[in-house]
Amino acid sequence: NKDIISRSISNLIKEVKKQPQNMLTLGKIAEETLYSDSAVYWSDELYYHFAKAVVETKKISKEDKIRFKHHIQVLGYSQLGMKAYDLPYTDENGQQCSLNDITAPFTILFINEYDCDDCLFAKARLSTDIKTNQLIDDGTLAIVSLSPCEADDEWKQAIASYPDKWIKAASPEVESFFDIRMTPTIYVLNINHEIVA
Repeated sequence: NKDIISRSISNLIKEVKKQPQNMLTLGKIAEETLYSDSAVYWSDELYYHFAKAVVETKKISKEDKIRFKHHIQVLGYSQLGMKAYDLPYTDENGQQCSLNDITAPFTILFINEYDCDDCLFAKARLSTDIKTNQLIDDGTLAIVSLSPCEADDEWKQAIASYPDKWIKAASPEVESFFDIRMTPTIYVLNINHEIVA
């Protein structure tokens, strides 16, 4: 039961917070088991409680809190049902744009690195899917290939082979607002840019 789990975590944190170093250790254990890219069981919702407790514990150093603060910020923008951050990006033509410029009923944010094998495989699957291309053609869907980097010449050269119908975007700020523990990472947004998947 969700309420029982939340109460149990709160009780555990209340006990452990009395010893700040123990709270930091518990936060690291929670990160490893619930949040890291190698976690056996991913649960952003549960991990959030522990990260928040670490950040709120006064006797933990600022340096030790930095990573947990970052996680809280990212999780605050990238949970199901939340409105996606209006991320500024540079398109393939060097124009400054933002996610709110996209008005399609649905948007796929395909966050990828152009030199990542898994990303290239996912790109090939997305770009050759007949139904996806029909949705793009009829204006129901926009696909944004978003790279977490500067829009430099190397990036422009790499994305030259990406489908013309896609929006090609680069932003070094992606990692501050979207959870991209692994690439590729895909978010599906509705017309209000709320995260639906």
